[in-house]
Amino acid sequence: MANVMRVGVPLTLCLLAYLATAKAQGCGPGTVFDEETNLCIVATARERRQATSPSISTEDDNLIFDVRAKQKVGVRVDGGDVQMVDTSESCTQAVVEGIKVGYTMNREIASMKEISDLKVDMIDRVNNLSKESAEARNTLNSQLTDTLNNFKQETNGTMSNLINDVNEQMGDAKKDLNDELQRNLEAFRKQSEKTNASVAEAKKDIEELQSAVPTVSCQNGKKDGDETEVDCGGSCKPCAIGKSCKYSSDCDKSMCISGKCNLCTKVSGVITVAPGVVAFCKAGITAPTNNQAYLEFNSCGRTGHHPPTEEECRYMQSMDQTKYSLQKDMQFKNGYQIFTAPVDGTYTWELWGAQGGIDVNCCQDWSNNPPSRWGKGGYGGYVKASHTVKAGTVFYIRVGQRGEDCWPNPDASDPITKGKYMCTPGTFTLSKNPTFDKWGYNACGGFNGGGPALCLHNPGGASGGGGTDIRMCGQGVGCETYPDLSKRFLVAGGGGGAACEGNDGHGCGGYAYYGGHGGGLSGEHGYDNGYRGYGGTQNAGGQHECNTCTDHGSSWGALGQGGTGGRNDAGGGGGGYYGGGGAHHNSGGGGGSSFIKGTTASGTMKVATNSRGVRWGDGLVRLTIN
Repeated sequence: MANVMRVGVPLTLCLLAYLATAKAQGCGPGTVFDEETNLCIVATARERRQATSPSISTEDDNLIFDVRAKQKVGVRVDGGDVQMVDTSESCTQAVVEGIKVGYTMNREIASMKEISDLKVDMIDRVNNLSKESAEARNTLNSQLTDTLNNFKQETNGTMSNLINDVNEQMGDAKKDLNDELQRNLEAFRKQSEKTNASVAEAKKDIEELQSAVPTVSCQNGKKDGDETEVDCGGSCKPCAIGKSCKYSSDCDKSMCISGKCNLCTKVSGVITVAPGVVAFCKAGITAPTNNQAYLEFNSCGRTGHHPPTEEECRYMQSMDQTKYSLQKDMQFKNGYQIFTAPVDGTYTWELWGAQGGIDVNCCQDWSNNPPSRWGKGGYGGYVKASHTVKAGTVFYIRVGQRGEDCWPNPDASDPITKGKYMCTPGTFTLSKNPTFDKWGYNACGGFNGGGPALCLHNPGGASGGGGTDIRMCGQGVGCETYPDLSKRFLVAGGGGGAACEGNDGHGCGGYAYYGGHGGGLSGEHGYDNGYRGYGGTQNAGGQHECNTCTDHGSSWGALGQGGTGGRNDAGGGGGGYYGGGGAHHNSGGGGGSSFIKGTTASGTMKVATNSRGVRWGDGLVRLTIN
């Protein structure tokens, strides 16, 4: 059946049908054209043949269909579905329909074949393109590799040439340098020979001069060279009492008084301490002037939290150079006034601590009514002691300064405006509540240990006054670094800061509180609304009455440091050997303690006085040399 509907088959069938029809039209009555015999036969014979089964035969490579009337002809093309053609009307129509079906199916088959051919062609093209792309990629990689290899070879060659050129140039430079060095060495050798010859000649001349001039000696029994007396003074050993001198350095355990080595306890006169440095010996005292028996060290006009500068102290000394003649070579660094003992002797020291801050806004009549303590800071302590000192001993003096009144400030509930100052760390004890330290303070403590006052709620408080102390590291020497608190051999305590409830006239009506006096073995407690600061002792800093309270930011005193006054009308503690405690609120701060025991470096101290509550204003130091 695969060849049932070739294009030529329908044409053949059509022609056969046409011929059969034509012949049938030539048969006589009662007969019909018989296709098998190609003759006109009786109709009954034909009907018998038509009762047989349909068949297909071939003739001259053409197909012949034998079917009965009303039977259908099925057509199958290339194994597809069978297409049935109705033959009920005529054979001609069946053949025509068969031709149409075959033509249509042939077109579909042709289209499918074309599509299949196109698919095969497309696959071939894709395969060819992939192959070509791979070949192109390989070619490109090969070309790139060749290019890189060529570039590398060229670069290596260039670098090699460059290195060779540099090495060659360095070799030339090295050779030139060596040549220049050799020339310089040769010139130096020749110059050295000339210099050595000149030195030898000069040495010979010196030897000849030495033989012509008597030898200078500290043991030749003659006064020669820079000696001030026979075999003493100048570059030789110091001279004994009664011998001639130029400066006190020419004398042994005495001073150069009116040109002779002597002691102030025996004679009076002008002392020539060093070039440009003179003093006076009068009534057994070494004094800077004929009218002043002591040396004085003060705050150089400075008050409050920061120490004086060198410029400030130099300016003060320049106002009366005679008064400060023995202090001409002093140094002023980091709050230390550094003084070197000019002569051996007995040094008597007097120290005053500074006063605590005053609440001036509250009780403005304090200056007109000195006996009244309301709203005032405690006074500084006073000590007097003496010891034996060797010339060249270096003393480090720190003069305490008065505390400050709190500046008015908005209520602490305002998170923007808190304290006006961030006081110098390490100079006071921090609050027990660290929040307040971050906010700042409205009054920093007086220099050298005065405790600050927060005053964040009400400004009716003031800071503590600083203590005054002297430090040393040994006889006849100085300290390698600035001495710490352990090197203090004398201390005068500072007073505690005052407080005034409400910071107005209300305080003077019975609600003003004074700070405790500084000094003594224990500082005085502040006054008193049940929350005052206690004075420092010889063993610990002062606390405050409400010693478990932390809500107002106050703190206790410590070694050398006063405590912090709380945020509400509270005074700070005074500085000292141990600082006074800061008040919690509505009370004055405690005073700092004094110290008079001395140290191993200072030697035994001969104590004359240790008093509490003596100094008003800034601290002070006086020195008398016997």
